[in-house]
Amino acid sequence: MFGYLLSVHSLNRYIVLVLLIVMLVRCRRMRNAEKYSHLDIRLTHLLTWSALIQLAVGVALYAQSPLIRYFYASYPETLHVRPARFFSMEHSTVMFMSLLAMILFNLLHKPTVGKYKKQFRWYLVILILIFVNVPWPFSPVVARPWLTLIF
Repeated sequence: MFGYLLSVHSLNRYIVLVLLIVMLVRCRRMRNAEKYSHLDIRLTHLLTWSALIQLAVGVALYAQSPLIRYFYASYPETLHVRPARFFSMEHSTVMFMSLLAMILFNLLHKPTVGKYKKQFRWYLVILILIFVNVPWPFSPVVARPWLTLIF
C-alpha cells in the first residue's frame, strides 16, 4: 500500500505543478481582463481538486511511512537525522500549509474583476514554497528520483 501511495503522490505532484504554472501564466496574461473566463474557473477547480488529492495522499503517506515511524520512535536522537526530520517536520508542514492556502484561496475568493492579480501573487508564493520543499534529485537536503514508481 505504501508503494502505491508513494507512486500516486509522485505522479500527482507533476499534475499540481503543471496546473499551477498554467494558472500563473494565465493570470499574468489576463491581469487586466474585465471578466473571469470560464476556462480559468475550470482550471482553478481542477487545480484545487488536484491539490486536495495530493494533500490526502500525503496525509496517508505520513501515517504509513516507515521513516516517520522511525523518527517518532526515537525522537530526540532522530531530530539530527536530516532525511527523517525533513519528511516528518519540514516537508509535511510546509506542503500542508501551502496546499491548504491554495485550496482556501480558491474556495473563498469569487471570480471577480481584479482577481487575476491577487491570484497571481498567491500562486507565485505557493509555487516557490512547493519548489523549495519538494525532494528533487538535485536537492542538497534530501535527494529523491524524478519519479518514484513502486507497484
